[in-house]
Order: sequence, then C-alpha cells, then structure tokens
Amino acid sequence: MTRDDARDAFQALMRRAESTTATTTRGGVRKPSASARKPSTLVPCPMCSRHVSSAVIEAHASACDGKRPRLRDEAGKMPSSEKRRDVREDYRGRRAHTGRTTTGFVAKDDLEGGWIARAGECGARSDGARSDAFAALARGAKLQAKVKLPGHYILENFITEDEERRIVDWLDDDIAAGPWRDSSFNGAHQGKKYGVEPNLLKRCVEPARVPMPKILRDLVVAKFAAAHETLKHFTPNECNAINYRKDLGSVLTPHCDDRQLSSDILVNLSLCSDCTMTYSHEKFASKRVDVRLPRRSLQIQSGSTRYDYMHSIANENLHGNRRVSVTFRESGVLQKSPQTPKWRPNQ
Repeated sequence: MTRDDARDAFQALMRRAESTTATTTRGGVRKPSASARKPSTLVPCPMCSRHVSSAVIEAHASACDGKRPRLRDEAGKMPSSEKRRDVREDYRGRRAHTGRTTTGFVAKDDLEGGWIARAGECGARSDGARSDAFAALARGAKLQAKVKLPGHYILENFITEDEERRIVDWLDDDIAAGPWRDSSFNGAHQGKKYGVEPNLLKRCVEPARVPMPKILRDLVVAKFAAAHETLKHFTPNECNAINYRKDLGSVLTPHCDDRQLSSDILVNLSLCSDCTMTYSHEKFASKRVDVRLPRRSLQIQSGSTRYDYMHSIANENLHGNRRVSVTFRESGVLQKSPQTPKWRPNQ
C-alpha cells in the first residue's frame, strides 16, 4: 500500500467515523447522537492494520505516518518474512517448510519468494505479543550472560598457518590418512579416527587399529603440557577428525561424550574456518551459551563443562563452507582383563 492509498483510506475512515458521531441540534444546543454516547468502536489503522479506538485513530495514524507500511498482495496476504512462526530443528538440523510451522533455518516459501496467509483477523501481532517477545529475549540474554562454563578454556592461535596447512593436507591424503567416511554418529558429517577404539556397545576399549598419527603428535600433542595447566598430565591415546561441509548440511547434534570410557578432559582443534558451538545444560535448559571457536584455536573441556553440558554445532553456525576439527581423548587407565582379550577401563 502506498502512502497516497493509506492517506485516502484514512480520510474515508474519518468521514465514516464522523457520520457515526453526528450531533443533533435542538433549540440551538448541540447534543451528541445516541451512537456517539455508546462506547467507542474499534477501527483498523490504514498504516499498521491494528484495531484501535475510533476516538484516537487520528492520533494513532499520525504516529504511524512515516513508518514503512506492511506490504500485502491483492489477496491481503503477507510475505512469509512478516509472519510469526514456530521454528525448530530436526535431529539432523535440516529445515523444511510445513505451512504454519517452519522446521529449520529457512522456510521454503522464503527461498522461492512465495506468500503465506497471516494468522489472525487483523493480520498483525498486538503490542502485548511484541512486548512479551522482547521481554523473553531480554530475560534470555540476561540469563545467558550469567551462564558460566566451569573448566572451559580456549587457546587462540595454538598452531601456525603453516602447521594448519600441513595437518589438513595430510588428513585429505586418502593414502596416508585414510579416506573420509560418511557418518551419522552425533550428526551428519564425514570422519576418521586413530588410536584406541572405545566400544560403546560392549563398554570396552579395544586396541588401536591405526596408531595416533605422527604429524598430530608432533604438531599438536607435544605442545599440550606447556600450553595450559589443565593439560600438564593429559596424554591422549585416541583422536577423531570430523569434516564439516556447510553446503552439504553437516551438523553436530547435542551430546555429551561418554563419561566412563573417555577421560575427564577433551581437547578439540579447529581448522579451516571458525564456528559457534552451543553448550546446553542437561538438567537446566535455561543454561545455554554459544561459544565462538576461532580457526586454529584449541578448546579444552573439563570439569562441569565436560560432564554437565551437551555441546553441538548447528549448520548455520559453521562460519565457512568447510571446517575440520580434531578431538583428542584419553580413554582412561587401561588394564588387561583375564576374561577377555580386549581392553577395559579401570573401574
């Protein structure tokens, strides 16, 4: 609706309002008509489509004047970007349009330039709904600012650009490092692993099939003891690499690494691009915080962060088309059991 159309509609509305409140004259004294003595009627504002009292419509429309009017097509429908919708993710973080509910990051009708009908008679949310939404956002932001992650540390620029290039080139070498394999474990991505192999089903740790690569031991693990006090006695015996591709929908679903088979310290190296990892408390959903992991940084999870919080990465939080991560773990103190030829963690 253009500004001229809105002005014409407003003038017509005011003429109708004046006709309903016409006065009568008896003996030179002007008296309000019966309709004027009734409670004020609600009329739609031509600028914002809100229903307000006819007594204050002029002041309300003047206040709205100068603001961009909400766009509607000839059928009175509103663009999907203007519609309030519930947003949720499926287990893979993929998003699909379902009509009144949108599952995911981008609605199908947004991508195709489609239109969907607005809910409600007047088409716009009330100020009360907006106020409630802003209040909820403010409370969430205030609470998130108070959430701390005990035992969480980030060491920026842990490796150099040359060391990053050497590690990524080695991981991409199918002959030297083995091929990237599609995985659906804790999300859709590609991965490869080295060192001892925790068997989550049998609750045991099996001997290594592929040893820890020398390039990772020399360029990464060798720096642990001097890098941070938490890593002075951390001696990882396994690691896994994950290849994330944003264009292929890669995600890391919320999870907490095995609390018995893996050690109380997890170390993660970020390569190729930045990302934002989301931490959410397993028992208290309100405790949620987003942490940015810079490229070439080392992340340390210990204490409450390691055991009480789940971590995840949504597809939209991959800040580059490709991200490679390498996570190091220590699978507890291993001892040989006489009943089985496989390794089990010390209880």
